[in-house]
Amino acid sequence: MPTSRTEEDVKKFVRFCKSPFGKKVMDWEAAFVERQLRGSQRILNVGCGIGSLEERMPHLNMVGLDSSASMLAEARQRSGKPFVRGQAEKLPFQKGSFDAALAVTTLEFLDDYRKALSEIHRVLIPNGKLIVMVLNPDSSYFKAQARRKDAYFRRIRHADVKKIEKDIRRLFRARGKYALGIKGTDVFESGRKAHAALFIVKGIKSSGRATP
Repeated sequence: MPTSRTEEDVKKFVRFCKSPFGKKVMDWEAAFVERQLRGSQRILNVGCGIGSLEERMPHLNMVGLDSSASMLAEARQRSGKPFVRGQAEKLPFQKGSFDAALAVTTLEFLDDYRKALSEIHRVLIPNGKLIVMVLNPDSSYFKAQARRKDAYFRRIRHADVKKIEKDIRRLFRARGKYALGIKGTDVFESGRKAHAALFIVKGIKSSGRATP
């Protein structure tokens, strides 16, 4: 029986996270998130995938959400944290359920990321923290990956990181920056657009009304 596209995606993510290069990338992301969200009482990870961040931060009170049952099955093998199946555009949580949220390489793949941002705004408490990491299509790393015929990066729906930042600032006091330099299998600090694999936006929930 042929495996589904999602099952193949899970296998690819698992292989990536087990590779020396993948470990360096995931460790960098986890360290950044931990620095920013240290002290947060309840964190929502939108688009948690196979739970790599939850696995790396067992001491943080984090809830992972993903739309894929296959991804969540793998995540539950990696971490005992709660994982919930659901859509980013319609979060299954009550208003003010979390004091922090993150979305790591998630928004750029959604049909309607603005609706997801409105939902994140809704479930955060006043002055709740937000961290968004989106792939930077202008980086040499992204361009190299996207040349591969079966590359996951080819599924990106929103390539304008500055537009995403602008939409985040509709609902959050926020600022973005380029980060995570990658060259070959080397991972290093860099804020240069050509080298930085990610564009990261840090925000604080504003009192503005969320609209889809």
